[in-house]
Amino acid sequence: MGGYLVKITDSEENSWVVDMITKSVKHTYGYWMGMADIKNEGDWRWVNDSSAVSYSNWNRGQPNNANNEDCGHFWSAVNYEWNDIMCNTDQMGYICECSDSSNCRPSKG
Repeated sequence: MGGYLVKITDSEENSWVVDMITKSVKHTYGYWMGMADIKNEGDWRWVNDSSAVSYSNWNRGQPNNANNEDCGHFWSAVNYEWNDIMCNTDQMGYICECSDSSNCRPSKG
């Protein structure tokens, strides 16, 4: 549909997304966001445009790369602060955004 996993650029956007999360369906481990450090450990990048993550809201002690964790998510266990987790983790919701809303709306039919 033209969207991508959310890219958080500042604390205001992060707070808005977390507010929306707390009002929605709860997923066991939280929600995917669109960042990863797959190409270079510790170099967190937004997957939609490969730009460096400049704002972050990591939970204390994160990211820690336990068990080769290369994807970022809003962690439900710690009030949706950020965490690194294995990219194949199940029971995770996802949050998408789109830079051009006219191209991201689901089509009817």
